[in-house]
Amino acid sequence: PNSQGSNLATCIWMSRREAVLASSGEAHVRAMKLAAGMYSNYVLERYVLRKARGETGVSVEQWIGGEAQGPKSEECDVL
Repeated sequence: PNSQGSNLATCIWMSRREAVLASSGEAHVRAMKLAAGMYSNYVLERYVLRKARGETGVSVEQWIGGEAQGPKSEECDVL
């Protein structure tokens, strides 16, 4: 935890589907159960990261639900 007792863990997946599959895995479920007792506060925030081919940076937008839509795969670089 940080000095305020917050969990600052970060997970990045290529799609919402992959995130759902990964977060339901046995190891992730076990880690979530441990986290509940380790931190004084825990807020789950979700964001969409996008990187367009040829761009040097990424855009970060708060995820508001549904599958994150982006440009066609040939327009993006894999991070």
